[in-house]
Amino acid sequence: MQEAEETRPRTMGSKMAFAAVLLALAGVASAYAGVVAPMIGFVLYALAVLISLVGTFMGVIARLRGRGTSAAALAPLAVAAALIAPAFSSRDVPRINDISTDTENPPSFVAAKEHGPNSGRDMAYPGADFAAQQSAAYPDLVTKRVDTGVEETLVRLRAVIADLPDSTLVAFSAGEGRIEATQTSGLFKFVDDIVVRVKADGTGSIVDIRSKSRDGQSDLGVNAARIRKLLAALDS
Repeated sequence: MQEAEETRPRTMGSKMAFAAVLLALAGVASAYAGVVAPMIGFVLYALAVLISLVGTFMGVIARLRGRGTSAAALAPLAVAAALIAPAFSSRDVPRINDISTDTENPPSFVAAKEHGPNSGRDMAYPGADFAAQQSAAYPDLVTKRVDTGVEETLVRLRAVIADLPDSTLVAFSAGEGRIEATQTSGLFKFVDDIVVRVKADGTGSIVDIRSKSRDGQSDLGVNAARIRKLLAALDS
């Protein structure tokens, strides 16, 4: 009986590491397959991180008591590190999920308001707090002027958006100078809404782009990166 009691702390950390891996895989797989909502899949993934950290703590305690091995503590720690690693690349981005090149008069979503889960949702830009954080983190994301006309500029941007992985065109109106689209993330299938506004400016055009996540408080920098890619395409 005593031997069993002493063995339990040695194996608990490893068991929790294994459980964390299974839970993380379940969260990703279920969200990817559409079995659960993206946020639920992400919560399961986050719970896996928590379990692995608890396992690490228990493994360390067991080690300090002389009832555990280094492996019992390192196994869940390695799992936690592997699960958390993707977030470190975006640790310096602000906790905002709605990015616009024009924060004073952001492009408005029209068709997106009736697109799937957006129906009845407030799609208005969050306001001054987001604008201030965006200005500090992404000072390069501003309105862009190009030498091409409105329709030509819209057609070019529509082609770029079509090349984005898992993108869907929602609306295209040359008359209104507007494109709306969505892009879905690879693993958890989070959906971001995109709107492009193009206005005539002499012989050229003025371009503004807004990209907004449907879920979460932070977008991990994805929306800003998307806008940069679309603006850069206008230079080629």
